[in-house]
Amino acid sequence: MSTEQPRPGGYSIDIETGLTELEAKFVSEFVTSGGKKAKSAIAAGYAEGGARTRAWELLRKPKIIEAIARFRRGLYQHEATAAVMVLRDMMMDETASATVRKDIAFGFIDRAGDKLPTELILTDKRTPEEINEKLALLLSSSDEKGETEPFKH
Repeated sequence: MSTEQPRPGGYSIDIETGLTELEAKFVSEFVTSGGKKAKSAIAAGYAEGGARTRAWELLRKPKIIEAIARFRRGLYQHEATAAVMVLRDMMMDETASATVRKDIAFGFIDRAGDKLPTELILTDKRTPEEINEKLALLLSSSDEKGETEPFKH
């Protein structure tokens, strides 16, 4: 079953992406040429005289923007996997500087969507004096079960 549907004027449109043949060629050329707008439009088959304007128009269409993103994801998926492996190896390399390893780890956490706490929210209503009294009491008590042992130094 074909995913293309004939259109008046002799061109077809891809049912899945909603792109015409020329638009699909533009997307491919745009990504593989490194984002050269007019050059991509000409290579896709648009007239040289209006290539710059046509590229400008194309790059404002949501379906073109999404197709470019999808094309890039597919193109760079292998390279991204290899890059992650290199970064993972560097993060685990004990001979690398601690700063580099930390930055890589934070980068992984950030890209995974996790957010480290950036502020401390205190919900305890006790005053610092009350907390110090409680701490002193815990540290001075003798606990046979060892529950306060981590607090003793």
